[in-house]
This record gives sequence, structure tokens and C-alpha cells, in this order.
Amino acid sequence: MKMPPKVAPVPFAEEEGFEPPKAFTPCRFSRPVQSTTLPLLRGFFYYRTAKITPFQILNPPLETPVLYPPTALWSTIRNNLLSPPYQHTTYHHMSTHLPIHVALIGAGPLGINIYKYALMRRDIIITHVIDIDPTLTGQDMGLHAGEEATGIIITERLEPSDRVEVAILATVSDLPRIGPQLLSLIEAGLPVVSTCEELFYPWESSRDWSATIDRAALDKGVAVLGTGVNPGFLMDTLPAMLTGVCNKVEKIEVRRYQDAQFRRIPFQKKIGAGLDFAEFERKKQDGSLRHVGLTESMHFIANQMGWTLEKTDDKIEPVIADRTIQSTALTIISGQAAGIRQTGRGWVDGEERIKLTFQASVGEADSYDEVEIFGVPHIRSRIMGGVHGDIATCSIVLNACRSILKANPGLRTMADIPMISCTGV
Repeated sequence: MKMPPKVAPVPFAEEEGFEPPKAFTPCRFSRPVQSTTLPLLRGFFYYRTAKITPFQILNPPLETPVLYPPTALWSTIRNNLLSPPYQHTTYHHMSTHLPIHVALIGAGPLGINIYKYALMRRDIIITHVIDIDPTLTGQDMGLHAGEEATGIIITERLEPSDRVEVAILATVSDLPRIGPQLLSLIEAGLPVVSTCEELFYPWESSRDWSATIDRAALDKGVAVLGTGVNPGFLMDTLPAMLTGVCNKVEKIEVRRYQDAQFRRIPFQKKIGAGLDFAEFERKKQDGSLRHVGLTESMHFIANQMGWTLEKTDDKIEPVIADRTIQSTALTIISGQAAGIRQTGRGWVDGEERIKLTFQASVGEADSYDEVEIFGVPHIRSRIMGGVHGDIATCSIVLNACRSILKANPGLRTMADIPMISCTGV
């Protein structure tokens, strides 16, 4: 058996003037270690450029280790177990279903819906609501949401002394604008679940922001997740999970068709409902008219399948109304855009391996969500009537709060965190 090379003894961490070797970076556990007995008996600890996990402690690599006496190891474990943000989350939610205290950032239409659904649950308590809109400051969030007064007052900032375990960030869809908000929450030592579509799988489209957010989260020992119904579940996580029963996968197609008249007004506007063809094309060209996240979904699927996408394509077309359509907020005349059809394609070795079709229009005749996997076995799974987007988005964000507390620190995806399920009713 190959033995690790001998190295000079390292002084105890408690000794005055102790500094780790300059070639290595001190690191913390990915999560608190529930049993420290075995690592203490092992009597060594590794400092490496990558973060150390409990698995690595129990199964150390045989590459230039730095030996540490048991007392130094215990000091590191003790400091990690007792330092924020683990003071109140170490084991609190891993074995019980006690309520999680949440700060909601964003009191717009989506934030209002999240708040309403949280009021129906026992496992989530939104104790703070933050919004920078000065007209909302001082309002009761319950009244703002059209409910009875709840005593939760909207403020413009989260005070450091506030007792919060998870932050839900429901503001904007793009990373450049939401990035500074994320970093401030991470700096406060809070795990973050965000509805930002570009945060779902940002490593290909926003590498600089991805690295910055990941590094900040690792340094603070918290996890960050971007999720929702789409992207986040129906067109990426769900099809990837369905391939778990396949022996071979050649191609994945996902089709999401939905009637947008039952969605939030901002969503109807985002898909171009009510625009004439010229207005639709202009907004498409300036990037303000599109379903955000389709490209991120393709890269997520490819990563899970072990495919390297050589090319992706994202095509946007209007769905033209063939009759006058009246919704709660819009009147759409025949010939105007009733919504959007967006098709994403991903190629591997010259072959189309991923095809995602998203169509949302006011008055869509047939709503459904369908995943088809061309492989062994061939799978075709359809959800008749489709999944209501607003309900599903709010629900998955709230359900993710428990999972994010168990996740390893850093910028995470739906593939990295413990399985999300509904435990709130």
C-alpha cells in the first residue's frame, strides 16, 4: 500500500502564532459533522485548496497531507459547529419539523403569492418582509397581500440582529441585477432560495457571477439555490430524474403548454400577450420578451446526462390569436399576439439531443406538461391540464427552505440538494 510522505510536525492550532502552511487554504466543513469521535481518533486533518467534506476526513486522499494532532482537529470542528450560521440550524431542522423562520425579500406580485401560501403552512414562518420600494415601507404585509393584518411590517432592510434562518429572494430574473442582493444576504450568513431564473444553472451563461457567488457562499458556509417551476423542475429536474430508470438515453424532449390567462399579469406581459406583430418583434430583439431560463435548463440536463453541448439554439415566435380573447386583465384582438412559443435545442456531436418547447398563451386550448425520453426504455409522461405555474413556483420555493439548510455550502442546483418534498400541510 502506498504510504503518504512524511512531513514535519505542525504546531497545535491553539498555540500562539500558529499559521497554516501558505500553500494551503484553511477550510470549513460542508455541513456540521454529527459525530466527531472517529475523526478525533484518526488524529489528523487536511488543509487543501478545495473545501473539505466529512467524507474526505473519514477517507483522506493520499496526496501531500498535513498532519494535525487531535487537539487541533477538535479545535477546527468545535469552531465550525459553534460559529454562525450553524448556531441555530446545526441539528434543529435535520431531525424535526419545527417551523423555519424566513425573511422574504421582494413584496411584488410574486412575493405576495409566496407570502399567501406561507400563511397556509405550519412549517414556514415568514417573520420579515423586505422591499426597497419606499411606498411599501411601514405597510402590514398581510394587508398589502389582500389578507388580514398579520403584524409583519415591510421594511427596507434586514437588521443583523433579526432572527432569520433562510432568505427567500423573489425580485428579478437576471444575475447582474440580483447579484448584489445575493451577496449582501450571503454576507449576513443566510442560506438563500431565489426565484431568479438565471441563477438556476448559471455556470455557462454567467461564469463570473457564478464564481463570485459560489466563493462568497463557501466562505460564509451557506448554500444558495435558484429554483422555481420552470426553470427548476418541470423542464429540467423532472426529466433528468425520469432518466434514472433508463439504461440508455439518446434524446430528451420536454413540452410545456399552458393557458396564461390564469397566470399573474406580469407573466402575461412577459410573454407578449396583447402586442401586435411589430411590437412583439421589437421586444424580442431587445431581449425583453422571452421566457428566461430555457438555456439554463438545457445546460442542466446536459450536465446531468454527462453530455457536452457544442451548440444551443433558442427560437422565439409569437402565438397569434385567431379570435378575440378576453382575460381578467387584457383584451386580445384577433391578429395580435396571445403569447409566446419558445423552442430550445441542444446539440451533442452534431446530433440534436435536447429539445425543449415552451408555449404560453392566453386562451391556450390544451394545457399539459410532457416529458419524452428516447432511450431504453422509451418513456413518455404527460401531466394532463399542466401544472399551475404560480402555485408551483411558490410551493417549490417554500419547500426548498428545509432542503437548503441541509445542503452543502456554495452555489447549488436542484441536483445537489436533498430531495424537495411538501411537508407543510
